[in-house]
Amino acid sequence: RLSELAGYIVAARHALISGFNEQISDIYSTVATKKTVVLVEYNTPFAISSYESELLSKLESNLAQDIERGFTSYGPHREDISLYIDNTAAKVAASRGETRTLVLSLKLLEVSLLNETRNTKPLVLLDDVFSELDGARRKALTTYLTDHQTIITTTDADVVAKDFAQHANTISL
Repeated sequence: RLSELAGYIVAARHALISGFNEQISDIYSTVATKKTVVLVEYNTPFAISSYESELLSKLESNLAQDIERGFTSYGPHREDISLYIDNTAAKVAASRGETRTLVLSLKLLEVSLLNETRNTKPLVLLDDVFSELDGARRKALTTYLTDHQTIITTTDADVVAKDFAQHANTISL
């Protein structure tokens, strides 16, 4: 039963990730202010089409080790995603600004998906989001967020005031 449920989870994850690659590229390109191709790849040791049977075989062959360790060494809980910017692995080649933009793009994708699936715009909370973004990316991000109710914390209120002045209420503590 575990391999059956795992197969369902992995198929759903794969479909979701495959479906939003174009959207994540568009969001990243908007925030980065340049056309960029972003790819999110779901990493699994087994083919999606034969996931259940391959996982079951691996679980059976590793049963003694898994019991000794106290957890299963294969399954959806052990899988991850890889992120690519213009066909280069982000974890090895992305600058701090590109990494920050990529993380922001994933968050904004989440906002977009919630808006599409629930037909409501979620409240966007961002903590110290401007610290590692250059001026162009800050401006692009604030422009992107003007249609969303957003709370942004920052240690540099001047940055927010400059980019968000006509759309923001500022609270200083």
